Amino acid sequence: MRTLALECAGALQDIPTILFILGEMYRDGTLEVREDFLVVGRMAMLQENYQLAEAVFQSLLDDAASEDPRLKGRLTKAMLKEAKQTILLAQIMAGEPHCGRLVPAGGPPPLPTALKVKPVKTARAAFAQAPAQASPARQKPAVLTGVAPPQSRKKAPVPATAPGRRAAPQQPAEKKAAARKKARAANGAAAGTAAPVQPQAIHVPPEPLPELKVVFETDPAPVLEAIRSQRRSEPEAGQLALQAYRLSFRTSYDQILCLPSLRDVRSLWYQEDTARKVMKNFRGRAILADEVGLGKTIEAGLILKEYLLRGLVHTALVLTPSSLVAQWQEGLTGKFGIPFISTQDELFRQDPDRFWAEPFILASLQTARSKRHFPAVTSRAYDLVVVDEAHHLKNRATQNWKLVNAVQKTFLLMLTATPVQNSLEELYNLVTLLRPGHLKTHKAFKAEFVNRDNPTDPRNREKLRQLLKEVMVRNTRSVTQLKLPPRFALTVRLTPSSQEASFYRTVSEFVTTQAARPDTRGGDKLAWRKLLEAAGSSPVAALRMLERLQERHDNGLGPQLTELLDLGRKIRQSAKAQKVVELLKATPAPKLLFVNYLASLEYLEQVLTRHRIPHAVYRGA
Repeated sequence: MRTLALECAGALQDIPTILFILGEMYRDGTLEVREDFLVVGRMAMLQENYQLAEAVFQSLLDDAASEDPRLKGRLTKAMLKEAKQTILLAQIMAGEPHCGRLVPAGGPPPLPTALKVKPVKTARAAFAQAPAQASPARQKPAVLTGVAPPQSRKKAPVPATAPGRRAAPQQPAEKKAAARKKARAANGAAAGTAAPVQPQAIHVPPEPLPELKVVFETDPAPVLEAIRSQRRSEPEAGQLALQAYRLSFRTSYDQILCLPSLRDVRSLWYQEDTARKVMKNFRGRAILADEVGLGKTIEAGLILKEYLLRGLVHTALVLTPSSLVAQWQEGLTGKFGIPFISTQDELFRQDPDRFWAEPFILASLQTARSKRHFPAVTSRAYDLVVVDEAHHLKNRATQNWKLVNAVQKTFLLMLTATPVQNSLEELYNLVTLLRPGHLKTHKAFKAEFVNRDNPTDPRNREKLRQLLKEVMVRNTRSVTQLKLPPRFALTVRLTPSSQEASFYRTVSEFVTTQAARPDTRGGDKLAWRKLLEAAGSSPVAALRMLERLQERHDNGLGPQLTELLDLGRKIRQSAKAQKVVELLKATPAPKLLFVNYLASLEYLEQVLTRHRIPHAVYRGA
């Protein structure tokens, strides 16, 4: 039981408890290794228990001088020297008289250098790696001297002369020589070089230590009942219970416990380092800003799973763009084994109140920020909140930013490859969600770091970099040294058909006219811009958006929208689709096609089927 208690105290770096346990082992004679005596003595000095320290080191010296030593292990000259010096120092700090003893030249022996404990298997091994730590007050203890401190200085004691001799009258030069001899004697000159001096001990009373009593209690009833009924269990179950018990005492994140429980996940070294750094140094609140494709989702999953295993997270909310909800749900459930329920499940449509009460929720930002669901999301607390594509929070005036700011959370992870797009103020808004005040006020941040001529180029770059290191982790391909294949970008320019060109030109003129109207609202401007983007994707995508606009608008735009629809429906084949078919047939190698609009995806599917090109369609992210 003592061994288990010692391991637990060592893991927690609880020096008073370790000293109490080892002190009890010293008193009842169960310490048998000389290095353990050194550990007890050092920690006793660290805790200002000078009486115990002196007794332990004196026992070590007595055993070394014995003809039949009881203790095991080596005893080097350095250990003997340390024991002797520490005994003297313990006596000095305890304020005991030392008649006839001289302090070594240069003052009393200092305490050993500061302790740097590394997590190892046992507490004794941890504290045996380095000497005990000396507090600043004990690094320079009061020195025995024949001269009292200035604030309490009295007449200096007269040095004694040899028996039977009378001190001769001293001349001024002789007085100076005698004073120098007296100072050397008081500061610990070798015996015989000066007359013995009765030193004045400066008493520094140690602070009283609280009486600490460690009691381990067990309930014998279940054990006795199991014995009487001869109840048995598998040894594997017992080992599993012991392992879980040991894990409950882990406070270090140097070892990630969740790795064996992952499925179809090959975590890379930099992802594991990022997870350790976020949990250990950032206290679970960080911006994960790795370059695209380096696995920010894996890093967030590792942190979430590790917190779950350690019992630090019981509820979690993951917010993503609507197009990524299915991908996140598949990854968290299939790879990390966490049963997240999403806004695409039936429960959300049937019973929203029950949905928002679930422990693990995956929701789109668009849904969570809506007026209908905003109160339900922000009315409860979550242990961990994860925000993917966090650059959508760059503007504090948006509902996205207000939502994440209002959610009650302990840990917060924000994932984005582009924390800065247009201005450093976007970065300020993200950091404010993590640590309000870390970059000072908005006005002070702009004055110190934002360059008016180029808002993305910071002033005081090095200072800003150091501040960001406390809240952000960014891995790059050059740092990770991943063996990725080279990427070659090629832009293919196409000439649209006359029908396509006419349709796109008419849509562009329509959007420009409507956006310039004084009565056009902000939401309408966004809709017109989306229409222009859809037309750039494919005529089919633009037609579908025009149909939706026609259903929604009744302010005199009907004839114009109908004209645009008629013009778009006359297009028989898209030049882009025709070029895609040519590229696919050029080589038999597998290829990936990314399409931004669902209508364009469905149109391409029809084109590939018509040309008998084998393909698989994935709708989502």
